[in-house]
Amino acid sequence: MVAAIETLFVSLSGSKSSIMVLVFMFAYLTHHRGFSTMPAIAGLKKWTKPVMFVAGIWAVTVLAAEGGTWTDAWSKFLVRIVAYGDVVLFYYRPGIIQDFSGHTAFEFIGYVLNPILGMLRLAPYQDPLGYRMVTDIVGERALATILGPNTCFYVAADIFFGPIGGLFYSAVLGYLFSYVRRLFFCKRGLGLIGFTSLFTVSMLVFALPIDTQYFVSLMSDTFLLVFAAIAISYMAVVGARGWVTDLGSVAPADYLET
Repeated sequence: MVAAIETLFVSLSGSKSSIMVLVFMFAYLTHHRGFSTMPAIAGLKKWTKPVMFVAGIWAVTVLAAEGGTWTDAWSKFLVRIVAYGDVVLFYYRPGIIQDFSGHTAFEFIGYVLNPILGMLRLAPYQDPLGYRMVTDIVGERALATILGPNTCFYVAADIFFGPIGGLFYSAVLGYLFSYVRRLFFCKRGLGLIGFTSLFTVSMLVFALPIDTQYFVSLMSDTFLLVFAAIAISYMAVVGARGWVTDLGSVAPADYLET
């Protein structure tokens, strides 16, 4: 419910990513074996296509509200879909490819972990590769307005690993992506925290092939910042179970043994 409300507010920006998150949530929950047999989920499946249609109309409506005609709004919406891999338009230029040819596979680890290292003040923040591509083309005047495209896996593979190593990098990335998705549907015996964590990773993993650095940033922002709250909540629950029982006050170890 919280995720649905957040998606509703985020969709006010007309971003296609908020629509895709909603679609993924419907697909994941309606096909998970723990939910697919529930009557409520069976009824929810009937609303999948209508929700996708309404989400598309909603995105176009938001774009139209920003200014322009309905024709312009539909055109902007289609551009957002077609430009999903817009990094191709910026990277595959002779000058840009040459400027990024000096990177090595050893630099990839530092590049991917830079959001975490920068947050911990262990290393200075680096400009994203997509941002550097745009500034190389349009100049420094883009600094205040343009963030640049996401560095999709095939571009990062070519920059850091080259044409041969890039094949293995892409294969590993595809395997990890598939493994997380398969794990979500096949893993059994998870508690509430475990299932919620796995579901969150399953949603975030879609950012892995889009931009590996962005995926690492999402993971760190999601789990590092909420780990303390989860740990405190867990200790509070364990402490309550250990010391307050129907039989009176007993030690936690005695309670766990019973």
